[in-house]
Amino acid sequence: MRGFSRTVLLGLVALGFLGASTPLSAQGLPCAWDEATECMETSTQHFTIHHALHNQKKALSLARWVDQELVKNGREMGQSEAVLASPRITIRLAPDEASFFAAQPDNSRIPEWAAGVAYGDRHLIVLSLATSHFFNLNEITRHEISHVAVRRAAGTRIPRWLDEGLAILHAGEHAQSRILKADGAALTGTLIPFKKLTRGFPRAGSRAELAYAQSYRFVHWLMNSQGLAQRLPLLLDAVRSGRPFNDAFADVMDEPLPFVEARWITHLETSATWLAFLMDPEWLWGFAGLLFLLAYGIRRRNIARDIAAMDSDDEEEAWPPHELPNLQPPSDPPD
Repeated sequence: MRGFSRTVLLGLVALGFLGASTPLSAQGLPCAWDEATECMETSTQHFTIHHALHNQKKALSLARWVDQELVKNGREMGQSEAVLASPRITIRLAPDEASFFAAQPDNSRIPEWAAGVAYGDRHLIVLSLATSHFFNLNEITRHEISHVAVRRAAGTRIPRWLDEGLAILHAGEHAQSRILKADGAALTGTLIPFKKLTRGFPRAGSRAELAYAQSYRFVHWLMNSQGLAQRLPLLLDAVRSGRPFNDAFADVMDEPLPFVEARWITHLETSATWLAFLMDPEWLWGFAGLLFLLAYGIRRRNIARDIAAMDSDDEEEAWPPHELPNLQPPSDPPD
């Protein structure tokens, strides 16, 4: 009996270690987007993924790498212990757009175009599997994991531009299109001041796209050219200790944020080319529309000129254009 008990115990321990690295699934959980629908639960060491039965394959695919992504984020931010601490992070995989909005906690207001949302203080990520979205599921998952990791590392909210810039860097989302967008705005003097991107972003339209684009461009420049990659742990640690972000930034980067922003704008204005402006789809379509209106105006003007010419008495053509010949036979000469 003792040998049998020891074998069983060792088997259970082995299963426990296996479960820490292998995704496990269980059934019977009400779905967050519809309590009448039954969901499955796929668990990893740091995540619990709630999903519909027919989305199990996608859940298992995410479960194979989300732990490693969280670990990488914690290491880069210099706060591995805080980032990997309990509680576990819940991911809700909503099967369609309606379910995605229904799965948000407390009817949270989110943009209509969103495909993923992170709630760092709730340790929650909600993802949409709607086929109408052009977002790549792996990219958007990495993006939202970054948001949760940053919140845990800093212990509080950081400026939205830094949070989004880091998330886009971690996800590797559409980098080239964002560079073109920011460079075009620099060339036309339409960049958004970062003080307006501290607490939130525009909710929709081209200004929202620009907010994401220039946040990525600025953070990428800070990380690769200004040493933020090495100083990020110091910055987040200072914020975590209670220092105001702008003070912590000035100390860590050896320069106040407005001065750094001004240098970045100068860098962008001198390094960007008008090719970026012309390659931006929004500007390109606008330019094409302007050409169309110009051509249409010229055409209308020509038509009006032709009509005016037709109505003018001075230009009216005489009819017949020349004197008709006398077609009557000549009369007989008098006797």
